[in-house]
Amino acid sequence: MSRNISLLSGKKDDKNSLFGKISVSPTEASDSQLAAEYNLGVSTVHSTKSFYDFLSEDFKSKKAYVCSGSACLCRGTQGVVADKLNQKFGEENVGEMICLGRCYENSAFNYNGENYSGDD
Repeated sequence: MSRNISLLSGKKDDKNSLFGKISVSPTEASDSQLAAEYNLGVSTVHSTKSFYDFLSEDFKSKKAYVCSGSACLCRGTQGVVADKLNQKFGEENVGEMICLGRCYENSAFNYNGENYSGDD
């Protein structure tokens, strides 16, 4: 991550931070405006927006997220976790999040801002 983005991401007011603005930037034109405002390349804004799951508008509408990190995927547990969450919340309310940091347990998911494993 560039030094400029690192400094901008640490701002306290989330809605007016770079990440806060990227998360509600719906078009390439608004990405260009953000790039100009923060003295960044458009490709930097776009790549940041596409790399971080939580910056996506689609991401914010979900109630639960299945871990799609490599350890969980290699273990083969995430299909069962996704099925259970889909039954509970409906398929349209379940998304994916890359690595929840529960690699040692796998079967990881996020609900209501908290990370859990399949047995939780």
